[in-house]
Amino acid sequence: MTNRLQKFTESKPVWSSLIFIILFIGLTVILGQLVMAIFGERINEPGFVWHWGVFGLGQLLLGFLFMYFMHKVGVSQPTDFACKGVGRGLLLGWGGWIIVAISATTFFAPIPAAAYLTPPIVSLLVIVFHVFATGFYEEVVVRGLVFRVLLRKMGANKKGVIGAVFLSAALFGISHISNVFSDPNTMRVLAQVFFALMGGAFFAALFLRTGRLWVTIVIHALVNLPGYLRDVIVSPEGLAALEAQSQTNILLNPVFQYLSAGCLFLVFSLLLLAKYKVTPAVSLPEAEPVEE
Repeated sequence: MTNRLQKFTESKPVWSSLIFIILFIGLTVILGQLVMAIFGERINEPGFVWHWGVFGLGQLLLGFLFMYFMHKVGVSQPTDFACKGVGRGLLLGWGGWIIVAISATTFFAPIPAAAYLTPPIVSLLVIVFHVFATGFYEEVVVRGLVFRVLLRKMGANKKGVIGAVFLSAALFGISHISNVFSDPNTMRVLAQVFFALMGGAFFAALFLRTGRLWVTIVIHALVNLPGYLRDVIVSPEGLAALEAQSQTNILLNPVFQYLSAGCLFLVFSLLLLAKYKVTPAVSLPEAEPVEE
């Protein structure tokens, strides 16, 4: 079974990556529907966060499932979850920190102080758990598995590496079309797809440079954090007022924010790729190092 699966991913990297992404989308949608069935209308109650906790737990478990696939197809590396080098990797991902700072500023600066709430500590912990579980799940699937499968076949030269980066990013962006199940605004969903595509390119390039999934998991989680945090610490009235402002102020419009942040992600991706040099370990990740 293992040999057949590995041989298939080696001979059909694009098709196998597409299958993994379809599986990823399907399992995520099923998980979301299950969470909705469990909590029902309580999901829409202001300040209610437990559905995010359960959803995050499900994502965590699914992430372990895809880690198993990483091992079975032969793309997992001992350094993927190593702690050594994470600090340097986080510094290398400075572009992601800029996105986090911009997101936090545009999400919270326009909100008046009177609109802020003081939620229970447990609610904040649930949100933090959820965004990190999401980062773990998506990074394992798309960077740890899909990107590595493509890179094994395409990574013999710089052109192939760039192709693997953006092909995996395109699959990641397409996977966000499933957001139509929770957001009826088509333009906003399409903007999210573009944002995810360019963010996927950035995270793939960063993973390529660092070899550490912890680096991309942490930055991915922090990029997502402001949006979820805002729904907990801002009153419904404050959120409604912000929504009204976004109709007249383009800087507060979610579509503009996703598109502009996506463009920044593209720039940061190209900067990371510009300084990358192809090594044999990229195209043959399972190969033993050569002793001099």
